[in-house]
Amino acid sequence: MTLNEMPQRLMNLLCTGLMSAGLLVVPVPAMASTVADFESVTGSFPGTASGPSTTQFNTREWSSTGDGDHAVIMNDAAHAAINDYLQLVPETGSERNTIAFDLTDPGLYQKITVSYDFRITNTTGNPADGLGMSLLSTANHGTSGDGASLAQFGAPADSLNLGLDDYNNGAAAPHFDPSNNHAEVGYDGAASLAVSNITAFSLYSGDWHHAEATFEYVSGGTAVTLVITPDAYGSPGAPVTVFDKALIAGVLPYEARIAFGAGTGGSDATHDIDNVNAVFDTNGKGFNYVTDFSAAIASDFTFNHSGDATPTGLVTSGATYIHLTDADNDERGSAWYNTKQSVRDGFVTEFTLDMPTTNGTSGADGMGFVIQNIGTGVNTTETGPGANAFTIEFDSYDNGDAANEPSSAHITLWAGGADVLTYDLATSSLSINDLSNSGPHDVRVEYFNGEITLYFDDVKVIDGFAVDLAAIGAMDAGGQSWVGFVSRTGGANEEHNVLSWAFVSAVPEPSTFAMLGLAGLGLIRRRRDIA
Repeated sequence: MTLNEMPQRLMNLLCTGLMSAGLLVVPVPAMASTVADFESVTGSFPGTASGPSTTQFNTREWSSTGDGDHAVIMNDAAHAAINDYLQLVPETGSERNTIAFDLTDPGLYQKITVSYDFRITNTTGNPADGLGMSLLSTANHGTSGDGASLAQFGAPADSLNLGLDDYNNGAAAPHFDPSNNHAEVGYDGAASLAVSNITAFSLYSGDWHHAEATFEYVSGGTAVTLVITPDAYGSPGAPVTVFDKALIAGVLPYEARIAFGAGTGGSDATHDIDNVNAVFDTNGKGFNYVTDFSAAIASDFTFNHSGDATPTGLVTSGATYIHLTDADNDERGSAWYNTKQSVRDGFVTEFTLDMPTTNGTSGADGMGFVIQNIGTGVNTTETGPGANAFTIEFDSYDNGDAANEPSSAHITLWAGGADVLTYDLATSSLSINDLSNSGPHDVRVEYFNGEITLYFDDVKVIDGFAVDLAAIGAMDAGGQSWVGFVSRTGGANEEHNVLSWAFVSAVPEPSTFAMLGLAGLGLIRRRRDIA
């Protein structure tokens, strides 16, 4: 898919202007959008024989005793704020149902807040098992469809899950349950990374409670806050802070969509939800999001070029993108964002690379993403500037074993001028033999606790490789660096293009974010093409 094919269904009002001095995004209020209130819907869920519901939602019965109890729309006329609602599971044993909403806000966000009403009802005095709300990773679970099986315990792959647990499995690992009335946070299959016992009210009282869950990227990971207002539409109690910025270490921003799941077992309860709202929020501290480079201006960057008369720059014909070199021999091109970025306390960057040739044959030499503390005048080869720099090189030409190059499709990490790791894409599960003409590729780089993790086309190819940016001089005393791209052609050639780019960095203070301020470019990310 192309950049221009990405949807524009943003759920919140994103930043609309810039502060002329410093090119900072002007903060504007984020707007909540109703994901689902389940009112006045018709039709049926996939696989549901009868009952009011709607085909616009992705539901699935993952586990059943064979009674066919799918999620259905019900009505609670006694509560005007509720009226129609979704019953995920009825009060029958061994059920597990989910509802997953399509991706609404592509890209990375500083903070995601999800509010919803829920009701858990049990008539036997022995409820089970619970209700889960997940931020589903689109890289693992697609941008639409029924997503993953989930409830209150554990978490889908590469996804956060917030569980409301009404069954006591005991204090032993992996549950660490303090009671049959607690909340827990899981990530990527790891359960109960944070657990909080709830004593102020009963989750399974049969009342409608209102929950507001916030997931905010801070230094060190993601901080989770959960506030529940008991009996919100009857005799509301005081809001209860169940989690207050509970840190889930190492969880960095990822593109996500919202899903809910509930389950029963040998014991049971009905688990209902309604009025699901979400804010994908920049909060004036993170970044704004656009779908291509069309809002960017060349003065946001410093471009350097050598080799012919065609400069490196911002191409504005059709989909706008950064163009580093033409398909001509012996060129070099670089592009640097003009403002240093915070890197010491962690960052995530995502970009899409493309290296086409004009003659359809193999090209050369490659391009690199660079973090450096030299300046914006750097114009080196694809391996980066050497000293005072860290480079992730994407090499499209095989110079042989003597150069430690295994194929025409390899990734090399350069730290302070030394090649410290090489990964061969040709022998990986991706089976890419030549990066030239191999199409656009999505790259995600995570830096956390001094370690680099790299995904190439959603496959983790480098996992937690230690890199000390300070020791190699790639950042200044304040923990900041210039970030950008370098490229080169030689006796063979190809174009080197950056089709999209997002960069977000943590800062030492909790709940704050480094400002990228790309003068309308903001953080740019091509939506993944999920088969």
